[in-house]
Amino acid sequence: MSYDQQRSACVWVGPRDGRWIKVVDDPAAPAPCAPYQVDRSAATIFVAIASFRDALCTTTVRELFRRAKNASRIRVGVVQQNAAGDPDCWPETDKARAQDADMLGDEEFCLRTDSHMAFAQDWDAKIIDQWYAAENEFAILSTYVADATQLRNGTEVNVNGKWEVPHLCSIQWQGNHVRNMQAKAARLLEKPKLTTLWAAGLSFSRCHAERTVPYDPHTPYIFWGEEFSRTARFFTHGYDVYTPPRTVVAHDYKHTQGDPEHYKWNGRGGPRMNSTIRKIRDASDRRIWGLLGMPGGKPQNFGDYGLGTKRTLDQFVQFTGIQLKNRTVFANRCGNVDWVPWDCHRDDQQNYPNPREEPPPFFLPLAAVLFLLVCLLRRLRRVSKKSILPTKVI
Repeated sequence: MSYDQQRSACVWVGPRDGRWIKVVDDPAAPAPCAPYQVDRSAATIFVAIASFRDALCTTTVRELFRRAKNASRIRVGVVQQNAAGDPDCWPETDKARAQDADMLGDEEFCLRTDSHMAFAQDWDAKIIDQWYAAENEFAILSTYVADATQLRNGTEVNVNGKWEVPHLCSIQWQGNHVRNMQAKAARLLEKPKLTTLWAAGLSFSRCHAERTVPYDPHTPYIFWGEEFSRTARFFTHGYDVYTPPRTVVAHDYKHTQGDPEHYKWNGRGGPRMNSTIRKIRDASDRRIWGLLGMPGGKPQNFGDYGLGTKRTLDQFVQFTGIQLKNRTVFANRCGNVDWVPWDCHRDDQQNYPNPREEPPPFFLPLAAVLFLLVCLLRRLRRVSKKSILPTKVI
């Protein structure tokens, strides 16, 4: 497909696999479960932010409120890792010292993002509308976020005149882990595009995804492998990742990755590698490899942080085109991929649609109600008889 022919949704898959491929939906393919409908204008959003010695965090928090269409529905949880003298992320409030997921309340939607971000005007309403456009209750919008220059004063920039957005779909091997590669591109998307990989820098979903597939706290000092292991857990628990069709949350690369003075967890200002940290990290490596059935993994009980039962690990391998047992890539999945069916209509794990909602009213069967009425009438009759007996006066 040439540049001039790109008049409908398409994705870049690479020069060896067809360059630009038109995005098509197979009408005969199985469809996911439709999303539960809520009042979109009032639906609450929990925003989880992890900040490592980041001077841009305060700006990020202020901007996400300032650019929101309905700021009153936004809740923010920040995990801040600072050294003495570093600026506070949120100086106006008391700072929480807990994992961000522990701060999650009864919010309906969850956004996980970084501490150096820019936001489109009315980003909250726009991202909820994008999520609903996926037509999947278990959809997760995720990608490697576009640069902040693609948002000018809160207005989305029409990149290359084709509304080009990052499309995350290819990997490389690093430290024997799966590492997401730089995102490819999608153009003229009219709705979210199903894809194979998840990124921590932007993740938007119903909050039951965060509750059902929580971050594994038993993998300290892991960098490579973090995102892919959670991708596998999301997939096997029935969740699906989609590329957002428009950029409403963007990343300030100039003042982070492009700034040698900016602190980085795995770089300047981060923990220095020593024998103790290396031993802990090696154990985390073995845990992730064990979870994914990869060589060098340590079999163990993963509890709440294991794979799900909605889909299998073998299905995940076929869906992603990544062979975990010998660490190879056997297929390019950047183009059209089909939803992998599971019986989401009978889901008993997510407490669909929201695990924190009030339980439905309790109703007794009619026969039980009649039985209770008969018992009550008999008791009233006995009390009535006792009440007319003569009273003995002493």
